[in-house]
Amino acid sequence: MKGFGGVAIAVMMAALMAAACSEGSTSTEDPAVCQTGQTQDCTLDTGGQGAQVCENGQWGVCKQPPCTAGTPLKCTTTCMTEGTQLCNASGTWDACMPPVEACDTKDNDCDGKVDEGDDGNPMVQGCFCGTVVGNSQCISGQWGPCSAGTPESAEICDDKDNDCDNQVDEGCDKDADDYCDANLKVEGNPSVCPKGGGDCNDSVQTANPAAQELCNGVDDNCNNQIDDGIAKETCGTGVCEHEVETCKNGQPVVCNPKEGATNEICDQKDNDCDGQVDEDVQNCCTPGQMAECSVNAGECTKGTWTCQASGNWGPCSGKMPEPEKCDKKDNDCNGQVDDGNPEGGDECGKEEGECTIGTLTCKSGELKCSGVEATTEICDGKDNDCDGKVDDGMQADEDESNDTCSTAKDLGQIPEALLDDPSKSITVSPNLYKDGGVDSDWYTILAKETSDWLPCGLSFDDGCYLFIATLGVPEGVDYDLCIAAQECEGEEFNECAADGGPGEQEQLMLGWKGIWAVFIGNDDKQMNVQVKGASNADQSCAPYTLTFEFYNECPKDGKCPWDEGYVP
Repeated sequence: MKGFGGVAIAVMMAALMAAACSEGSTSTEDPAVCQTGQTQDCTLDTGGQGAQVCENGQWGVCKQPPCTAGTPLKCTTTCMTEGTQLCNASGTWDACMPPVEACDTKDNDCDGKVDEGDDGNPMVQGCFCGTVVGNSQCISGQWGPCSAGTPESAEICDDKDNDCDNQVDEGCDKDADDYCDANLKVEGNPSVCPKGGGDCNDSVQTANPAAQELCNGVDDNCNNQIDDGIAKETCGTGVCEHEVETCKNGQPVVCNPKEGATNEICDQKDNDCDGQVDEDVQNCCTPGQMAECSVNAGECTKGTWTCQASGNWGPCSGKMPEPEKCDKKDNDCNGQVDDGNPEGGDECGKEEGECTIGTLTCKSGELKCSGVEATTEICDGKDNDCDGKVDDGMQADEDESNDTCSTAKDLGQIPEALLDDPSKSITVSPNLYKDGGVDSDWYTILAKETSDWLPCGLSFDDGCYLFIATLGVPEGVDYDLCIAAQECEGEEFNECAADGGPGEQEQLMLGWKGIWAVFIGNDDKQMNVQVKGASNADQSCAPYTLTFEFYNECPKDGKCPWDEGYVP
């Protein structure tokens, strides 16, 4: 008979004791809902915004957060108007104060009355009509006519309601450029037009006495002249140079700098109007004159120029240097091949996935991109083909039908083995990958008792049983491992392993003491094992490994390693 011993057993005992404490739980949620000291926003019972603090892994009561004394805050009054509340010296908010009453058929100040003044009667405000000050009363949410004054024949611009229509200086500055219409009388310095009158076009904001004259067929600056003062300009160069009017009939005159241009000839003039004289004419020469041209180097051969009757050099009888190309040749005949990165230098590639932007570079007569280019997509958690998607097009979960416990994939049975004898372990290597959604794999496996009917050591003790499930996940991926023993609800055992983080192995162990009496039953247990990802980003097309082990050993002094008082 073997016993549990060594350092490995001590670690196992701690895990088994933790598992035993959790036996019988029906919760499938992670109990650590928050970290102590963490805060988050919440909604008060009154509907306002509050805050709550995490205490011992659980969120506390939602409370109103402290405020800074004297700080104002908008609020909703008891009569559903917008009020204001102030933060007092103790850091808490005072009651919501309603706004003042307004002439709008609403109970703004929450006193049960509408559009009332301080005396409880309808609201009254001062007004000016014609030449005297009167009163205007609020009637059905609108200010009524002024109670005094005699209307004048027309409104003038003087900060007064001259025509008694409850409007002041209406129509004085329709384009809002601070200049009053030239057709209206202006007295003093009214607020509607602080810059005075004289606006010759009060419908266009850009036309007034201070505006700049433009070429548009309009008197912009109100001086009774159209398009005046617009300067002329010099157009073109060389033989094309001439002076033009920049504005004609309200339209800008377009300069044509090439008007009168001809092909360049050898005459000390800029015939093509490009600012250069006698350029690209193969030098000026005397008809019949000859000169040596080119060199015997690279792709070039030496030859002779002959001056033609037009005064221009004819073509070179040899081969002249050309711009360097990326072709493993010395095109410019300077003794070097493909020097200066010919035809290169432009940006190439793209910054997406594993791809990077580079520069076109001439190498061995070919233009190549110095950046990283797209490759075929492989299952490695990277966007190899640089299409903005990681591991797209990879093979989906081959056991996609086992998403629930009721459809778990049956792995058969695992027979018991002696402790530390992994020869009877079972390992599967599927993948957890559902493109566009959260995936979950379920497996069912029977921990099968295979020992004979004799009890351990011919005593009345039966064996100690230990079932172990180990999950190995791809690098950088975070999966969870859970077990529900005997049935999907896991009434005997229901536990999820502590989250080890991305790429970390997770393990769950379930231990129990067997039944010796042959006719009472056996010690088999049906294990329902789940592998799940928290979100689509946590899943990968790379396979995970799921290993099952099942051991049977005799107890010592009638106790199993997870029993209190067990001595190895």
